[in-house]
Amino acid sequence: MALPSEIGAEVRRQIMREFAEQFVNRYGVAVDVAIHAPHREGDQRNHHAHVLATTRRLEAEGFTDKTRVLDAAKTGGVEIEQMRGVWAELQNRALERAGETERVDHRSLEAQRAEALSRGDELTAEELDRSPEVKLGPAASAMERREMRAAEAEGREYEPVTERGRAVHAARQARAMFRDMRERLDMARKTYGVAREEGQGRVSAGLAALRAAAARDGHERSPDEIRDRLAKIVERDQGRDEPEGEDSVEKRESVKDRLSSLLDPSRPVEIEHGGEERELDDERQVEKERGHDLDSGGGWGL
Repeated sequence: MALPSEIGAEVRRQIMREFAEQFVNRYGVAVDVAIHAPHREGDQRNHHAHVLATTRRLEAEGFTDKTRVLDAAKTGGVEIEQMRGVWAELQNRALERAGETERVDHRSLEAQRAEALSRGDELTAEELDRSPEVKLGPAASAMERREMRAAEAEGREYEPVTERGRAVHAARQARAMFRDMRERLDMARKTYGVAREEGQGRVSAGLAALRAAAARDGHERSPDEIRDRLAKIVERDQGRDEPEGEDSVEKRESVKDRLSSLLDPSRPVEIEHGGEERELDDERQVEKERGHDLDSGGGWGL
């Protein structure tokens, strides 16, 4: 069982003790736990534990009947899912106590995605619309670790050397991009809301939101880059590189509509064919009187 590397050794012992106690109370068996630190030549995040349980119940007179609940076809899957949920809850409590924002979820990607869609969180649903990460295995892991160390020593970028390593690396890069874009989107939403509360129009508030997202972590990104990356996340269509036709324009404008609703779900901006914003005339006039330089060429109404 993997243990969060962000928590201390004492907390790891505590959550393993709690897990073992719940296992004993639920099934009446004896449990042995061994906590292992990462190997000196391995991934230093690989804190983990091995949990062994007896197959028979341990009672006052000793070992008695065999436990069948975890082996039976009707109950095994349900029980294992329950204990995985217990483990996830214990980890998340420990992460919260440690002040970490990361959380774990024991459910399948499909189940997590369905829940995200049910609450209207399209960005999370897009992030979860992927295959589970493949397991490297000890041989491939060792090869990739050697290549990582060599790349670091030579001052070059790490490039995976195995097929599985390339698949895992690509999946982790994609997840990192989603996390980055989620943080930028959260920043954009907050900036947009503050700007609207201050009386700014939707165009000016949208531009302020893009600027805030572009400079979230001090690494300046152009508004065009932010637009393109956000569009790629929420679009998912493979036709972005197709010749520009009527269908392509409609797809792109649909993506802009969805981005607008992400920033201001209560008032989605309507976008005309060709990308011009249909802002209210009086709002445009107010913006012009304020001296804001409205961008008429980008066609982005947020």
